[in-house]
Amino acid sequence: MSWFKRTNKNINTKTEEKKDIPAGLWYKTPTGKIIETKELAENKYVSPEDDYHVHIGSKEYFEILFDDKFKELNSGITSVDFLKFQDKKKYFSGHKYFFKDFMEGKINEIDNRLPTESDLTIHLSTIFTENRLKKYIELRSMDTCGWDCLCAGPAFNIGLLYGNIDEVYDLVSKWDRDKIINAYLESPQKGFNTQLMGKDLLYWASTLLNLSRNGLEKRDVLNKHGKNETLFLNHLQKVIDNKTTNA
Repeated sequence: MSWFKRTNKNINTKTEEKKDIPAGLWYKTPTGKIIETKELAENKYVSPEDDYHVHIGSKEYFEILFDDKFKELNSGITSVDFLKFQDKKKYFSGHKYFFKDFMEGKINEIDNRLPTESDLTIHLSTIFTENRLKKYIELRSMDTCGWDCLCAGPAFNIGLLYGNIDEVYDLVSKWDRDKIINAYLESPQKGFNTQLMGKDLLYWASTLLNLSRNGLEKRDVLNKHGKNETLFLNHLQKVIDNKTTNA
């Protein structure tokens, strides 16, 4: 049974006169949900049916950040190598080595020597990105997610590190290093069901979120409406309550 019924028969349209549907009017998420691109943009590139966060470019990201009120300057500018730097030796690939090899002096290209402080602070550390030796803590926030998600990451870390670091240290100092690494490797497949020190990550997520919330309460930094930074943790609380993540 067809959806439409032609009322006037024998209507023929030449091929060159036929009109195609313009590309890009609709977006299909990985779960199969279809949404009009205009509606998707109005919803900050988050699918309303399945909460899928669509990958966007810098232009769309700036439009969200600045309410579409920004002006791009010097768009044609390019970087220039003023020093004309050229190393005497070729850089080696980290694909055939593990970070453990680096720390135990088992890398042939650097004569199997143990790493120095200089190695850890400059180029060798970029091969093994799990490690950086710096004078400050470098944290990467979430990618391709909404405004509430982007604000939740920094607020969570601030609550732990600036507001409640002693309690946090007492908790995590008891964790076994090998079990932490194992949880790190298993979490992409098992999610909140990943085990760490006899408990699942859902338990630890709830525990750490409460510690962060207590830390932000202690800081008591208020916005113009008189609310403190704990409001930024609402997104993470929602993730824990629903037991699902955007990953």
